[in-house]
Amino acid sequence: MEVIRGNSIKSENEEVVVALGTFDGIHYGHQQILNEAIKSADELGCKSALFSFTPHPLSVVTPKKAPFLITSWEQKFKILEELGIDKVFLEEFTNEFSKLHFEDFVKDYLVEGINAKKIIVGKDFRFGYKGLGNVGRLKKLGKKFNFEVEVLVPVKIDKQVVSSTYIRNLIKKGQIGDVKKYLSRNYFLEGQVINGDQRGRELGFPTANLKPVTNYVIPKTGVYAIYAHIGDERLQGIAHLGPRPTFNKHEFTIEVHIFDFTGNLYQQEIEVEFIKRLRGELCFKDEIALISQIENDIRKAKELLTKNRN
Repeated sequence: MEVIRGNSIKSENEEVVVALGTFDGIHYGHQQILNEAIKSADELGCKSALFSFTPHPLSVVTPKKAPFLITSWEQKFKILEELGIDKVFLEEFTNEFSKLHFEDFVKDYLVEGINAKKIIVGKDFRFGYKGLGNVGRLKKLGKKFNFEVEVLVPVKIDKQVVSSTYIRNLIKKGQIGDVKKYLSRNYFLEGQVINGDQRGRELGFPTANLKPVTNYVIPKTGVYAIYAHIGDERLQGIAHLGPRPTFNKHEFTIEVHIFDFTGNLYQQEIEVEFIKRLRGELCFKDEIALISQIENDIRKAKELLTKNRN
């Protein structure tokens, strides 16, 4: 898969069928749009592509409304490659770019830039300055510039429209077990291992303290059964998200304990795959009570993860 950025976007020679949007999470609904782009590209004898933006447009236009993210771009690249997309056009979304008229965006970027033969969007897609571009105007421009437009309706699962907003809310509520149905995979958070206070090691449960690599939506505080992805390994563990009231520590942390792991992960980046929330945040009267609860959490997690290896 080829990733094309900056001025290179405006100097493409191959024709493409392109999906447009931010596609945070690349959830089940997004996948239907992308699969249609791949199918159409095959039928028309050209390349399939996604045209998207970084950072999220709302972080520039209305920062207070900018969403926390389900996926980093590195995670998106992996998913898109697995789906079979040929090209990703990734435009930097700046204040200047936000003021671009919707017709200029279509002409300069989609027609003259990437040679779009067909454009595929969801029915609520908006683009251009102040979001004045919509699917109706995109279709009119298609007739003017000789490209086809296909509009897909939102996908529903169990009568619920699949959307990034809905999935973010599930994550924030700690309903991790429900996320897979709409995301089509478990929720992953990538972070760099940073220095901690070694409290877990002192208790007999060494932890990796994570600093997320992007502005992720963070699951509800508590303890989770997880898999830690280190290189090609997928290792069982538990994660604690939140403050540590037992030690009067109020700073929010993400701490991962990997079962039977003795390696040094400092400054490495690892991915945490969330499987299920085991319990909420608790305050213990002493270290003995805390250790007993951690041992119980580990037993539950091992049992759960052994039964549900997928």
